[in-house]
Amino acid sequence: MIVAVDNTPILKSGELATRIGSMLPGTSATIGVVRDGGERTITVRLEQLLVTPFKSAAEPQSQQPSHLGLTLAPATSIKGAGAAGVAIVEVAPNGPAAQKGLAAGDVIVGVSNQPVNSPADVRNAIAQAEKTGRQDILLRIKTKDDRIAFVALPLPAQQPSLWGRIQSWIHSL
Repeated sequence: MIVAVDNTPILKSGELATRIGSMLPGTSATIGVVRDGGERTITVRLEQLLVTPFKSAAEPQSQQPSHLGLTLAPATSIKGAGAAGVAIVEVAPNGPAAQKGLAAGDVIVGVSNQPVNSPADVRNAIAQAEKTGRQDILLRIKTKDDRIAFVALPLPAQQPSLWGRIQSWIHSL
């Protein structure tokens, strides 16, 4: 059992993933372990994870709201994601979701105070917010360490309709 990383005790299971996940590939870490009744330390070199552990062996049908930088799948189709919500399978590194701290393994449980259980639910909630002219969308997230967080993501700027452009041109005269 792992009990410490770089001499910092690991008290909850979520702390291990957070500590290791915050370290860069190629760095060394001292891991405290209890094995065969005794405590030992080992030094490991961290490497890049080639496959996210949150993808199932049979790839679920996932969808990507491209302007948010997320690839999503129903939480029920991802091992360890839970029975409700929409799992974040992948986050585009330079997208708005990454900038707000969302990560693969997080689960979207609500969008604009509405529960969601499929990527289509998320897409529909975003479309509804765009129709009403909102500039941001509020996501309720269950993080990998089982905390609930609220994250506001910007919606893409709406392209004005032809009539809107005509009205804008008329007002500019």
